[in-house]
Amino acid sequence: KLREKYVSVPKLIVPMLGDMVSGDIHLELIRSNVDNTMNQMIRGAHMIAQCLVFLSRHFDQIEVPCVVGNHGRMSMKPPAKDKYLDWDFLLYQWTAAFCRNQSNIKFVIPKSFLHVFEVANRKILIMHGDTIRMWQSIPYYGIARAAAQLRQTLQFRRGLEEELAKLKKTDSSGEEVLNVLSSYFDSILIGHFHRHDELDIGTGQAIICGCMKGGDEFSFGRLHTISLPKQVLMYFHPKYGYLGKDIIYLE
Repeated sequence: KLREKYVSVPKLIVPMLGDMVSGDIHLELIRSNVDNTMNQMIRGAHMIAQCLVFLSRHFDQIEVPCVVGNHGRMSMKPPAKDKYLDWDFLLYQWTAAFCRNQSNIKFVIPKSFLHVFEVANRKILIMHGDTIRMWQSIPYYGIARAAAQLRQTLQFRRGLEEELAKLKKTDSSGEEVLNVLSSYFDSILIGHFHRHDELDIGTGQAIICGCMKGGDEFSFGRLHTISLPKQVLMYFHPKYGYLGKDIIYLE
């Protein structure tokens, strides 16, 4: 409402970056979880759907791109294949089902562990961040390295445009392939690290988006740090791109 006093804000994008449930990937979590993972997923989907419906009256469009995290996985060790077999994926599907009567809310729920979407003519890559390695508990070097390597890897699409077009015509999965893959990205959004930070990657920013949970015994005992519960609200302009952000302190 504050922004709309002097500029139109027609579209809201709500990236879901994973770890929507506590899960049961560690024995400690199995003992300490207040509720089982299935009920976490259903209750979480219901609450998030209510939030999105509440917001939908204020925007012409709401888009919800989703990637899974690591806490919702259904195996003790992180899988390489079929990473979408995750309670987060089910939560997104249920949230979309709860919002099915809201014509201005659109969900994008790929099976890929990363996704690229467009906002104000800028390409934004989202991923959970659990595949990024830290150095001495610092994620910046890992983020910069991941950004560089992903840029190189995604370039292969440029040579496959014709083949992907053929796949789209003959196979319904081709549409999903085309939507998930992108030949480049400008900025990156990740979660996972339970903190907020911003790193310049040349074409844009790599932003760790904070965590609603904040700190806990693990971060305090292992990393000797606790961050306040927070989320990031970013602003983009069709001509000028990324304009800045507000940090929402949730406590």
